[in-house]
Amino acid sequence: MSKIEEQRKKLKKFWLKRFLLITGGVVALSFSVPRILTFQDQLQQYSSYHDHIERHEEIQQLSSRLKVLQEDPHLDIPRFVKGADLESYQSAQEILQQVLQQAEKIDDPWDKNSALREKTSVMLSIAQAYEQLKDSQQAQEILQQALQQAEKIDDSGSKASVLLSIAQVYGQLNDSQRAQEILQQALQQAEKIDDSRSKASALGSIAQAYGQLKDSQRAHKILHQALQQAEKIDHSWDKSSALGSIAQAAGQLKDSQRAQEILQQVLQQAEKGEKASVLGSIAEAAEQLKDAQRAQEILYLALQQAEKIYGSWEKASALHNIAQAYGQLNDSQRAQEILQQALQQAEKIDDSRSKASALGSIAQTAEQLNDSQQAYKILHQALQQAEKIQHSWDKSSVLGSIAQAAGQLKDSQRAQEILHQALQQAEKIQHSGVKVDVLGGIAQAYGQLKDSQRAQEILQQALQQAETIDDPGYKSSALGSIAQAYGQLKDSQRAHKILQQAFQQAETIDYSGHKVDALSSIAQAYGQLNGSQRAQEILYLALQQAEKIQHSGVKVDALDSIVQAYGQLNDSQRALETLHLALHPAEKIHPKYYVLISIAQSAGQLAEVASISQKLSVLLEDANLDTSVVPNITTKSLQWQFIYLLIPTVSAGIFLFVLLKSRSPLNISLTGQLILVFPEEYVANLVLLKKQMHSEQRPKLYIQLRMLKETLALILAIYIQIPLDNLGLPSIRRKIDK
Repeated sequence: MSKIEEQRKKLKKFWLKRFLLITGGVVALSFSVPRILTFQDQLQQYSSYHDHIERHEEIQQLSSRLKVLQEDPHLDIPRFVKGADLESYQSAQEILQQVLQQAEKIDDPWDKNSALREKTSVMLSIAQAYEQLKDSQQAQEILQQALQQAEKIDDSGSKASVLLSIAQVYGQLNDSQRAQEILQQALQQAEKIDDSRSKASALGSIAQAYGQLKDSQRAHKILHQALQQAEKIDHSWDKSSALGSIAQAAGQLKDSQRAQEILQQVLQQAEKGEKASVLGSIAEAAEQLKDAQRAQEILYLALQQAEKIYGSWEKASALHNIAQAYGQLNDSQRAQEILQQALQQAEKIDDSRSKASALGSIAQTAEQLNDSQQAYKILHQALQQAEKIQHSWDKSSVLGSIAQAAGQLKDSQRAQEILHQALQQAEKIQHSGVKVDVLGGIAQAYGQLKDSQRAQEILQQALQQAETIDDPGYKSSALGSIAQAYGQLKDSQRAHKILQQAFQQAETIDYSGHKVDALSSIAQAYGQLNGSQRAQEILYLALQQAEKIQHSGVKVDALDSIVQAYGQLNDSQRALETLHLALHPAEKIHPKYYVLISIAQSAGQLAEVASISQKLSVLLEDANLDTSVVPNITTKSLQWQFIYLLIPTVSAGIFLFVLLKSRSPLNISLTGQLILVFPEEYVANLVLLKKQMHSEQRPKLYIQLRMLKETLALILAIYIQIPLDNLGLPSIRRKIDK
């Protein structure tokens, strides 16, 4: 074979390899481009869906926080507060600054430690309020001031208590490191306490705080110290109080084994003291254990001790707490058996109030049983015992608890039987005011059972009784409660009529303090019935009455009730303005710290509601939130789509890399290489084409691409298409075209 033929063969292989590489790259890219577009579209859908889910989750979190604020016993705030703006935030800050100024003036020359405790308590409330306002820097500054005040306390017990409170607020601010540092200081102070009861209680509280910070090992160690101190206490009530505190702290330990060990030691010590309250705390702690088997072991031991209690009320109390714990562990059968024992003990109680308390607690526990038949039996027996109670207030308390429990039963027929029996007993009560309360509770239970007609009939009876009440204040309150009940039954027309009667009665009250309370309650009822304008008018009258009150403490309470009413009317700004009015009389109260704490809490809550409401309004205005988004793809399918995209894309990259690395085997010009590979006439045409494009001043990149295209077309025709066509010829002529 001549040298030229050998070079021609090498070049053919080289250009064929190049052709295959380019073809492979083009094919790979043709697959990868649509894959890229598809993946991009699916990724966008996936991101949109998850953004939608995150917005809904944020709405749920904010709504849940508002619900917590609504259920706060100090301030009743509706689920959504509209119209809250930056003014609410600024007003809250002004109030907190003034509260702080008043707190700094707290002093008692006769009892410095007490004054320092009160001062730090107010400062902690202010810090918590600033945390609600999302002003962590200001909260930290206030906490630092509180810490400086705490350092001045001489008494170890008081100092330990204050330091513990400061550490807990740092924990709420998610500053765990600082919280643990201060808890260590609190522990050092607690260890200096001489009185065993105080020491055990302080150690239990500190251990509970360590548990909340998820430091179970440290908490367990401190609880052991607390148990050693509790063992030294002689007085049975003091001992049971300390043991109860230790049991509650043990319930918060994340390590169920350690918690069980502490609770067993508490049980051993409880045998020597007052068992009832301790067993209640142990039962509550057992509910919180993550290990159901360990919890049941603790409850079994607690039950054995409860059966040894002599006093009927104490025994009934311990038994119902244990039954409640079994119910939380989904052991309804065992819970029902223990509740039966508690009922037997309740029957032996002679004191009317104690008997009512025991039966009410048993009814509330029966409400939590998942078995309606068993709950019905318990409530029926409780009703039989309630019939023997003569005192109207005590009887009404039991009947109210039973009615509430019946309203929660899943078996409507059994629930109505219980309510019918409760109604029969309620009708025998002579005291009109008490009777109204019971009838209202029974009507509410019928409403929960969706029996609106029966509920309205009972409310009519309550209304007739309310009209016989002589005291205007009590009568106004009773009418307001009935109106609210009608509102819950969606009978707003009747509710408005009754509220007008309530308002007329409230107007006849002479004492301003009671009048303000009555008017505030009526305004809240109007607010629930969407009668905001009328409610605002009534609150304006209430404010006028509050201004007439001379006694500072009563005036603050009256203004506080107006604040609650404005909160329910979705008017945070007016509520904060009223709080501002309460600051002046608060300054004259002694001791003033509890009033300042109350004002700081209210300001923080109202401002937080304003902030949450703004966020909710922005989220709810998003049009996409009202449309449910169904995900077309899952995370797993998106991952597979990425893999399908990756295969052709990587392949194209590999082809390109090999192509760039490939070099001609001959060190001659491109024209020379083409002459060796293609017939001369084809090469001449390519050369002429290139010169023509140069003369036309075509871009260099255009010329290269055109030449590449023409070269590839020649390779395809000469080395692939022609050989394939020749396959159809007789074998002797297969090389005719060559």
